[in-house]
Amino acid sequence: MRLILSFWVALLLMPMPAHALCRDDLRDLKPRIESIKSSHKDRYTAAIRWWDLANKVEPTSELECDTYYHRAYRALLHGDTATNGGGTAASSRR
Repeated sequence: MRLILSFWVALLLMPMPAHALCRDDLRDLKPRIESIKSSHKDRYTAAIRWWDLANKVEPTSELECDTYYHRAYRALLHGDTATNGGGTAASSRR
């Protein structure tokens, strides 16, 4: 019993890797967004809009930053329809 208890104590005292902060994710995403600036202007516009919002809220809210980061990432891959739901709402706006 003592061996099992000491094993669990040792396991709890081991350092665990920290999760990346939104700030780090934003820093990694910015060069990818900039790389599509001239080739995919619509995707660039949508992604940079969400990236700017994430960067603005990063000091105050990690959750909002993470939400806007994921929207920027989706916009980077799929354009504006990925972040606005696509479908008729996106097409009627144009």
